[in-house]
Amino acid sequence: MRKLTIAPTNETLKINLDPDKNNLFFSGFSYPSDAIDFFQPVLEWIDEYLSLPVTSPISVGFAIEYINTSSLNYIFRILELLDTHHQEYKNVRLVWNYLNDDEDTLEVWKNLMSELNLPFEVIVHSTSDGKLRV
Repeated sequence: MRKLTIAPTNETLKINLDPDKNNLFFSGFSYPSDAIDFFQPVLEWIDEYLSLPVTSPISVGFAIEYINTSSLNYIFRILELLDTHHQEYKNVRLVWNYLNDDEDTLEVWKNLMSELNLPFEVIVHSTSDGKLRV
């Protein structure tokens, strides 16, 4: 299976999905004009990846600075796929990175995760310029 890398734009996330390292990472801003076009290949890739099946630990990281409602729905669908996989293999490790003054994003994240049974860790970052760097 090939790695999927999507370069960020002003409206879309940077996505790096690496099957060789079992590492999935999403960062940046997400408010694409057409969320279906943007996220559909990502959902298909993750669905195929998890069907292999992957038994080694999977590291999933998020460093999302802004996300709109349509993007949030797709992120939730991704998390549902991971949750289903984790229920069988118990090998998904999720990390959510956020800025210490971004309580809104943290609240959205906690609400999402309350619907799932995935273990997760929250890492708080402080920066002088207000930009999240991971």
